[in-house]
This record gives sequence, C-alpha cells and structure tokens, in this order.
Amino acid sequence: MVNYSNPEFVSERLAICLRVKSVFFGIHLLKVASAKTEVESRLLRTVNCPSHKITYSWSSFIKMLSCLTVLLLSTAVNAQQPHEINMTFDPENTSIHWTLGAVLHKVHGTFRLKSGVVHLDPQTGEMTGLLIADATSGESGNSARDQKMHQSILESSQYGTITFRPIHLNGHFQPNQAQTLMVDGVLNLHGKDHPLQLTLNLRPKSNAMFVITHFDVPYVQWGLKDPSTFVLRVSKDVTVDIEATAQIKP
Repeated sequence: MVNYSNPEFVSERLAICLRVKSVFFGIHLLKVASAKTEVESRLLRTVNCPSHKITYSWSSFIKMLSCLTVLLLSTAVNAQQPHEINMTFDPENTSIHWTLGAVLHKVHGTFRLKSGVVHLDPQTGEMTGLLIADATSGESGNSARDQKMHQSILESSQYGTITFRPIHLNGHFQPNQAQTLMVDGVLNLHGKDHPLQLTLNLRPKSNAMFVITHFDVPYVQWGLKDPSTFVLRVSKDVTVDIEATAQIKP
C-alpha cells in the first residue's frame, strides 16, 4: 500500500514529477520551434529569396539549439543533486568524553557509542536518523562513584540509552571541504526529550567526515538528581566533547 503520509515518500515523488515535467517542457519547446520553423519555411518558399532562406535556416538552428540546451541543462542539474546523503558513525572511531566540575577537582569520564545513522536531504537541510550512546557504559575511573552515578543519577538499568535525533541542518553541507555547521535536534536523557542545538566542526577524510562537537548538558535542570553533598559540591552542568568519524554515501 502506498503511504502518502510519509514525507520522504512524497518528497521523492515530487522530485521525480519535477524532473519529468522539465523533460516534457523541453520537448514542448522543441515542438513549438519546429512548428514555427515550418510556418517560416512556407513563407520563405513563397518569397523565394535565397538570402532570407539562409537567415531563416541559421535562426531556426539557433532556436532549436537553445531549446535543446535548456533541456539538457535541466536534466543535468537534477541528476547532479543527490536526493539524500547517508552518514554512518563508526563506534570504534567515536569517543564521548564528559567532564563534571567539582569544588576541589574535575571528574572526567566516558560513554560508548552503540550506533549512529543519519540521513540528510541536502536541498532542504531536513535530517532523520538516530545516534545511540550506551548509558550503562558510563565510567569515571572510580568504581564507587560510578556505582552511585548509575544507581542514583542515570538509573541506567532502567534508562539504558542516551540518544540524539537530528532534525535540521542549518547551512549547506559540503562533503569535500572543512566547515562549521549547526544542527537542531532532540537529546533524550533519562527517558525525556530535550531540544538541543549542536555546533559541528567538520573535516573531510577520504569517503568519510571527521566530526567534532562540544556542548553542555544541564542535567539537574532536566530532572536528574544532584549528586552534591554537604562536603562535596559539584556542577549542575556536564560538559560533553565528542569526536567521531562518519562514512558518507549518497
């Protein structure tokens, strides 16, 4: 059954219709030029002037060549624009580091990426897909502190993943050059969605893209427990730094 409620399906069909329309429009122009050529030919045969015939032939050739050029350019532009760019993130080449400020020192830790696939429409900037981090993999190098983090704060036995769902890319993605772009999306932490805008520093790497981003997570404001005690006070925000490699396919 055809699902007309699927925006990706509708967008794809619309693009196909536009390409078909451009081709038929080019054919229509050729037919109009051909018909006009026939009328001019009859008039010139009536006048029977050799110089006019030469002018008519050259003029008709230019008109038909122009129509054909429009048709070919329209088809070439549509063919060069990929409908979708697919990016697959490699967990083995992705690092997720977090930093929590404290009174006497800073706590550093990591998470592991489980999977990440993103789809981008380069013409509209619309994005779909999901990046999934393993919440149970969080560690800081101190077993007692990590146990408290998983049991009392993250509750990772119940909320086993932390996800980011990209929605829209602000700017024009160039897969062959270094650039800085903004991505609007939704971060799901502790089972709740929160809007988040990421600044991405992108560097091309063969058929892949090296991605670096840095952002803060106000975890207490978002409803997670404050781990501070009377003696040890910690920040209510966690700083996250991510470095990842994404394979790119049209």
